[in-house]
Amino acid sequence: METREENEEVLFALDRLRTFSPADIEELAGRALRSRTGKIRICLHHAPGDLFHEMLVALRREVKYLAQFHPRKEESYCILKGSLVFSLYGPDGEKTILPLGDASTGRNCFVRIPAGMSHRFDIDSEVVVFLEAKLGPFSPNDTVIIPDGGEDDKP
Repeated sequence: METREENEEVLFALDRLRTFSPADIEELAGRALRSRTGKIRICLHHAPGDLFHEMLVALRREVKYLAQFHPRKEESYCILKGSLVFSLYGPDGEKTILPLGDASTGRNCFVRIPAGMSHRFDIDSEVVVFLEAKLGPFSPNDTVIIPDGGEDDKP
């Protein structure tokens, strides 16, 4: 896959027809393991203003994914390598634990999270690679971070 580097954590795919192979997934996982921050993504959409965003994301185990929700947007995750455990919180505070993983784990590998549902995850493999999809265009106002949201409430 041909890419353009936006910064050390963000690449954009350049191919007109965007595909990715198992080798691309392994390459992305390796880059996350070697990177200073432990995270990297390849944006499969063209630009932040696109109406649909898909990203291949790789994160090392120690990367923290802060509790958050998106008031107006759903998002989905499909695990391609490794595993993680989502903590999802309903409107009345009930907590659902959802382990996800690649095909080798025997876990579910996909989740679609409804708009407004608070969520966070903990990575329980050395590295995880997933496909994340959501509606664009990108706006930082579309994500509400929950201070101390579940950090002490690990699954």
